[in-house]
Amino acid sequence: MAKRSTICVIYIPGLGDRYDKLRTLGLRLWRLQGIETVLVPMKWEGDESYEEKYSRIVQVMVRVHETGKRVVLVGESAGGSMVMRGMADSPHLLHGVLTICGKNSDASTVSPRLYKKHPAFSEAMQGADAAISRLSPDMRRAFISVHPTYDPVVPVGDTLLHGCRQVRLWAVGHFVPIVLALSVYSPVVTRTIARL
Repeated sequence: MAKRSTICVIYIPGLGDRYDKLRTLGLRLWRLQGIETVLVPMKWEGDESYEEKYSRIVQVMVRVHETGKRVVLVGESAGGSMVMRGMADSPHLLHGVLTICGKNSDASTVSPRLYKKHPAFSEAMQGADAAISRLSPDMRRAFISVHPTYDPVVPVGDTLLHGCRQVRLWAVGHFVPIVLALSVYSPVVTRTIARL
């Protein structure tokens, strides 16, 4: 039986709301390894505004922080854009921040077609770029980018912040490394989180 966790991961998913059940299944493995998890659905494909999505994340951060748990924000792919703002806005609530194949920076490199389909993602990326400029060197050092060897969807450079820590997964692609981080590589990810 896993020991009681003092860490709670707030997991912010990327695009592809239909994969939330798969994400939830993967996060069960993290819980078996002693990491409490909460998945905050982003509903990227719905009509909800960027601010409504971000507000939901903040509400969960506050609620978990008030329990005395150490809050770790984890952003997957497009969810990385949301955690960049969370890190800049609320460092007092956070124990750490980690992204998995996170689209953390450079709004200009995203396809206009993708922004048209997901308008809130466009705002999230603009917010991420603005948030990064507010991060102190200490905050950047506390951030961890988990990324594959090569990602054709989110270039590895877009997952990194100057001065951040990195964990490279020996995998290629975008979707597959995310699935691996939630399954086969989950011990690597959960150990990284536990050491924050």
